[in-house]
Amino acid sequence: DANLEWLVERLAPLPGPFDIVAHGRGGLVARALAVDGRLPLRRVCQVGSPNKGTLLARESQLPRFLDAHVAMLAHLPASVALSTLEGALCMARFLAQGLRAALPGVEVLTPDSAPLRALADFSAPELRWFTVGARFTPPEGHLERVDEFDTAPNDMVVPTQGCHEPGIPVAESLRLAGIDTHHHNYFANVRVRECLARWLLEDAPAAGGL
Repeated sequence: DANLEWLVERLAPLPGPFDIVAHGRGGLVARALAVDGRLPLRRVCQVGSPNKGTLLARESQLPRFLDAHVAMLAHLPASVALSTLEGALCMARFLAQGLRAALPGVEVLTPDSAPLRALADFSAPELRWFTVGARFTPPEGHLERVDEFDTAPNDMVVPTQGCHEPGIPVAESLRLAGIDTHHHNYFANVRVRECLARWLLEDAPAAGGL
């Protein structure tokens, strides 16, 4: 709700309509904007968004989240490894504190949370929706830990199928699989960039237009 109000306040003075490219939890904020209706939206492109939540958001799964991401550090380029390490250290701090500090940005991602239920179904006939998701295959030597989260295909953070279920019909989806694409590097994938460019340029004005 706080993210929604912040965006509406800053974007409302602009004429719109707006196109959104949203990664991860940002896809839920995009859905909240569509439900809210105060901003004219034209296209939404969700990339790795947990529309159905993720089991990793549950308190009992946070150590598993930390284990998996630390194990990935040796396989990531420095630019990605740094942000992953920063996130892991932040999560380690909360775990060390016994989660005494609130994590509202994580709690909303719990499957069947109240905010997710509120976003479950909405009607937006003028809005074109696109989704990107991946089924990540861990590299050899990656931490092997099979639990409830691992039984369903996922991008290392978000269950793959939930990426494509925003609650309204989807115009087109890109479904990736393999070792090269996971939750933290979608935008490094050439196919993702090509699809986003094509989706965002649909019905664009002819050359010389605005």
